Amino acid sequence: MKTWYTQPPTNKADNKFASFYLYDEKQGKLVRIRLELGRTSGSGDTKAMYMENRSVRFSLKGNISDPNGFNNSDPFKPIEGYWDYDWDNNDFHSGNVVTNNPYLPKTITNDILIKIASWLMSDPSRESKCWFTDSNATEEELTKALNTVYKKTL
Repeated sequence: MKTWYTQPPTNKADNKFASFYLYDEKQGKLVRIRLELGRTSGSGDTKAMYMENRSVRFSLKGNISDPNGFNNSDPFKPIEGYWDYDWDNNDFHSGNVVTNNPYLPKTITNDILIKIASWLMSDPSRESKCWFTDSNATEEELTKALNTVYKKTL
């Protein structure tokens, strides 16, 4: 299993919290926990998402739009400062830059996020229980929602 964080461009006053990833490269299973508040693209919700048959790659280039855009030196492991990409046959996701110093909501730890992601990966039907907040929630509301899901994993 591989884990990493990506960080959206952030102004801490905007609560642009990091995303957490748990990837089972042998089975192609990926869980992305999106914590970014104030997101305007897509649904903008904070949630954990389970995906199967995913490939993952990292690159110093931040503008790759399909799996053919990589070169042979692009790594298959997360490296700080590299862009994160994942895809299957139908969807290509261009993420943010990998960070070793994620901006997280207060009291939320790596262990909590690993536990939530592992819980979801072990039973993907739980995905509906891993919706946390809408985009305009406060940090306190997000923290409370994460802790509520975390308690279900114990």
